[in-house]
Amino acid sequence: CSANAFVVGQQSNVSFTNCGQASADFQYTIACANGQTDTTTSETVTESAQKLNWYSTIPDPCDAITSINITTTPCPAFWSSCIWSTTITTIQPTTAPTPSPTTAPSDSPTAAPTCTPTSAPTTSPTGTPTSAPSATPTMTPTFTPTTAPTGTPTSAPSATPTMTPTFTPTGAPSPSPTMTPTYAPTATPVSFFDSCTVYQVVPVRGAADNVIIHQDFCVPPRKGHYIIDLNANKPYYVVEDAVSTSNTTINTINISDYATGRNSEAPASGSALIGHSIIYIEDWFDVLGYLEMDLSTYSTTQSIPTSIKIDALNIS
Repeated sequence: CSANAFVVGQQSNVSFTNCGQASADFQYTIACANGQTDTTTSETVTESAQKLNWYSTIPDPCDAITSINITTTPCPAFWSSCIWSTTITTIQPTTAPTPSPTTAPSDSPTAAPTCTPTSAPTTSPTGTPTSAPSATPTMTPTFTPTTAPTGTPTSAPSATPTMTPTFTPTGAPSPSPTMTPTYAPTATPVSFFDSCTVYQVVPVRGAADNVIIHQDFCVPPRKGHYIIDLNANKPYYVVEDAVSTSNTTINTINISDYATGRNSEAPASGSALIGHSIIYIEDWFDVLGYLEMDLSTYSTTQSIPTSIKIDALNIS
């Protein structure tokens, strides 16, 4: 049977193959140059099997291991031998072991990415006018149209059309023009902050959790103020003071709290606002006014006038 042993100081590692025709219990005895010996506990090795990494350490005093012999007890009657010597390989330990790996990598990592883009966008959003109107709009059109034009327009307008058509049309237009525009324009664009000079509608370009990344507001958003998603017609609560005019941290507002605008403490999904337009408003009642929400309450003692039209009544 083959047996090999590796020796490092007073520790041995034996590998052994049972070449017999039956399973047996084996042990090995370590002998030292100064006469010290030590025997391991028995290990069962089945027929033709290997026993690997069979470790043992001989206690002091042992100056040097000189031999390792493997034996089986009891020795089967039909075996020709029950003791085997081993081929010993002595390994000298190194004086300076390999240093342990460090917890930090050898090269410093690059700087962490930031939520703020490296440069400001070159083009302003299309929702905001590039400059204030040259004149304040009025409630009345500049020119009062007539009820029925007096002339028939040509198929192609001339280079310099006149104020009045040359030919009379075949019939009155339908519907007839009125003196009042359909929608009354506002007197001037609205500014919510003293430091802003134009109405601030900005697009959302990205998000990380409940932090939205948008074109710069004219002031950094402050905790307790509000953001309105114009596409979804939905308000959000500003959670903390922003250090940048282009990043805002928001929470949702429960519909049940629309009377007060209270923070729900639930982080909003910032990705839901990507590609939408938003505005920043300080006061909750201004939010309600912008969203056209009427949260007025009436007591049971108040009378509210109303009328009901009954087309038919059958009391039979």
